[in-house]
Amino acid sequence: MEVDTLIELVRKVHPAGDGWTRSELTSAARDAARLRAWCEAVQARIARSLEAVSVCPERDLAKASNLSSRSAGRLVDRGRAAAEVPTLGAALEQGAVSGAHMDVVASALDQVDPEHRAEFADRVGGLTDEAQRSTPEQFRKLLAAERTAMAGDHGEAQLELLTSHAEEVLK
Repeated sequence: MEVDTLIELVRKVHPAGDGWTRSELTSAARDAARLRAWCEAVQARIARSLEAVSVCPERDLAKASNLSSRSAGRLVDRGRAAAEVPTLGAALEQGAVSGAHMDVVASALDQVDPEHRAEFADRVGGLTDEAQRSTPEQFRKLLAAERTAMAGDHGEAQLELLTSHAEEVLK
């Protein structure tokens, strides 16, 4: 997100509150969510970069940001997920998805076997539009279905390989 856009969003939400109409307040809430997502993207990028220069990035993040170790670890995971699925990382930077969406991605990536992780990350990247239209919980369910479909694809491929191998042995 461009700095001018950030400044415009800040001006639109400040000083939201009493006396504003429902429409103005919901618009301000939407703009504030975009600002929060951008801040979450910056934190994720810092966490990812800190991994390259710190022995314990979680500890450094926790101390610098006044966070728990668990929350700092979540930022590191979010940064890794944003790097592995750059289309979603870019959507986070634009305020189109939330940090919670990236947490869902990080969790889903951790549930995939390492040899299939890159393929799954590609599949997840193809779901960026769906992420933008869904809540994190809805997106979690979509990723679970995608993981199941991918496992089924691999199971069918494995079965075909075993069948062809068995046919060769029986010849």
